[in-house]
Amino acid sequence: MLFLSRNGQAPVKLKKGTPTGFEQYQIHGMKKFYYEQEHHTTFSQCMDVPGCRIWWHAIKVRSEKTAISATATQTGLRLNFTLGLLDADAALNKRELVKLKSAGIDLFYVYRGGHDAELPAGTHIFFHLDISKDLFVLMQQNPAFSSLSRAVKHTVKKGNGHINSRPVPINLYCATLIEDIRQHTYEGFAAKVYLNTKVWSLLQYFARHFAGTPAPSGTNRLTPQDVLDIDTLKAHLKQHMSQPFSLEKLCAALNLRHPQLQAQRFKQLHDISLHAFYRRFRMEEAFNRVTRSGFKISFISEKLGYKSAAAFSRAFRQHFGYSPAALREATRGTS
Repeated sequence: MLFLSRNGQAPVKLKKGTPTGFEQYQIHGMKKFYYEQEHHTTFSQCMDVPGCRIWWHAIKVRSEKTAISATATQTGLRLNFTLGLLDADAALNKRELVKLKSAGIDLFYVYRGGHDAELPAGTHIFFHLDISKDLFVLMQQNPAFSSLSRAVKHTVKKGNGHINSRPVPINLYCATLIEDIRQHTYEGFAAKVYLNTKVWSLLQYFARHFAGTPAPSGTNRLTPQDVLDIDTLKAHLKQHMSQPFSLEKLCAALNLRHPQLQAQRFKQLHDISLHAFYRRFRMEEAFNRVTRSGFKISFISEKLGYKSAAAFSRAFRQHFGYSPAALREATRGTS
């Protein structure tokens, strides 16, 4: 998607690279281009991964309110994350009025062409995923997306484009997934596999909240001490990831009472269970070691606390879609 001014001027010329003052928004491995006009500067980045095109836009608006036209490069589903602190008004497909709320996620069915928007002065950050038809077919085959799939079909049949009437909130877990994409340093095939896994996790997160999955029990407001205890749990898990997961032993080692309550508080803050966090962190470390070290798969498996190399390979394949050996071979083949 390209953001161009809606002021009747001739189309602007896109420049490759990063404009001055936008260096903090750069993402490794993405194509970068920008353009500048009197009232705003737009810096865009994109990358293709299997089934999806990832976009990141940073727009600095200098006037009180600037009208722009966002040009979609293809027709299809777009999952938009409004990351800045400012709201924006948009006319989806030129006619459907939409409020883009700060820290909100919206799913749109967009048609190729112009989509108008008005942005107030300040910095606007939009991150979005252009979902391919093939990826949407896979989503439809997964029961976790059944409610969302029905909503997409119903909305498109009516001729509308905004799938969710209320934005799904960007919580800590969702923000962490986006930050993983922003901060990754992988190259080539490894980057595509890593980013594809993050994209799928974001889609699952949106589908779960769109379907209205009930909040975990024990949703009283967390105290500062609760958050400190959760941070302590996370730090201990990261330092002892080779040890089998045990909630009771974990809390006992840290002198934390009521293990089940600690687990509920963790999920309330992070949107995933403590055990799921433990598994994901081990997979992050496993991916790094498989793609960047020369250690044998059996050695990596042992150091990460798996009972066998076979168990490690099954867990790795389930998470990333490739066995450790297959990913290492493919990565070396593209390096």
